[in-house]
Amino acid sequence: MAEGEAVPKPTYAAQIISKTPTQSVPKTQLKSIKYVHGEPTLQFTFKELDEFATEQGLHQAIVMKFSYGAPEIQELRSILPKQFAIKVLSHQSGYIQFNGEHYGYRTFPWTLSFNPKEETSRALAWLSMPGLPTSLFARKSLLSIALVAGRPIAID
Repeated sequence: MAEGEAVPKPTYAAQIISKTPTQSVPKTQLKSIKYVHGEPTLQFTFKELDEFATEQGLHQAIVMKFSYGAPEIQELRSILPKQFAIKVLSHQSGYIQFNGEHYGYRTFPWTLSFNPKEETSRALAWLSMPGLPTSLFARKSLLSIALVAGRPIAID
C-alpha cells in the first residue's frame, strides 16, 4: 500500500468471519447398508431408535386415539389448536364435538412400541399437588416428585 493511500474498509462478511470462532461441524456417521437375501437392509439398535425419537421430540409426544370414528384430519387440525390443546393434555379420555357428532378419544404418551392397532396399558395422568411449598416449584423438583407416578412428560 502506498503512503497516503486510503485503507480499504473491510466487508461485513470479512468482519463477521474474523469474529466468529472456528467451529468444526460434527460429521454424521451413516449406517452401512447390509444385503439380506439380496435386499438392502439397515439395522438400528433400540438405543439408536430412542436417540432418534428424542432428537425429533417424540419422547414428549401425546397420542390421541379415537374409540370409534373420527373427524377428518383437516378438521382435527383446525379443532385441536383452538379448543382442545389444553383439554387433551389434561384429560385421560373425553369427547370432541364437531358438526353435531361426538367422537370419544383417549390420550397417552407415545412410545417406541406404539402400534395404533393395539390397545395400550399406558395412560396419561394429570397430577395435582395442592399444598406444595413454593420452594418446590422448580422444574427439577416438580419432575422428581412426578416420578412417583411414572415418567413425567411436561409441567403445566
